[in-house]
Amino acid sequence: MGLIPDDTIAEIRTRADIVSVIGQHVQLKRAGRNWKGLCPFHGEKSPSFNVSPDKGFYYCFGCQKKGDAFTFLMEYQGKSFHEAAETLASELRLGGHEPFFAISDLLRATLRHRPDRILVGEVRGAEAFDLLQGLNTGHLGSLTTIHANSAEQALTRLAHCVLTANIGLPHRSTREAIALAIHLIVHIARQAGRRVVTEVVSLRRYDAQNEQFVLEAWSSGM
Repeated sequence: MGLIPDDTIAEIRTRADIVSVIGQHVQLKRAGRNWKGLCPFHGEKSPSFNVSPDKGFYYCFGCQKKGDAFTFLMEYQGKSFHEAAETLASELRLGGHEPFFAISDLLRATLRHRPDRILVGEVRGAEAFDLLQGLNTGHLGSLTTIHANSAEQALTRLAHCVLTANIGLPHRSTREAIALAIHLIVHIARQAGRRVVTEVVSLRRYDAQNEQFVLEAWSSGM
């Protein structure tokens, strides 16, 4: 495992979007210039975990955990500094980690062939916008996966991923588009060393007044 050059580390620190990095694991909501959520490092019912995109820093007022994108991956995933740097460099496509094609590029190329269905192994970033466009333009029956702690959180994470595309779609419009595109969410969790289905819900609509998705337990008769 080779050393990562200091200038690459510095570039990662400058370019890493800490909201996007932490948002893959924690449900965050905007609070002024910062973002807030339930701390992933200790149990709590009221959010005391703050993320500052301007400072590239997070801090929990409950357990006093703090740090940057490197620290979060090291604490949350048990990675070494080098492993955290490798992960961030890969996401930023630095230092020889750039793939031949981004997932969003492949999605756009796929849509030009007018497929009946689209299967995306995992949504993690800006490709969520292209997938959403495809789902809302005649590609029903498509399928993807996303990491989240519940079916409802999966929808919020999907919205966060769409925002990373930087296309200026308003908060409400993003969620309304998701409600039109997504019909069924199946949540799978690991329990006692096995993966089990914990939720199967139907997305009915987006309630703009209360800023929440309206979900119903799915049944085969719906």
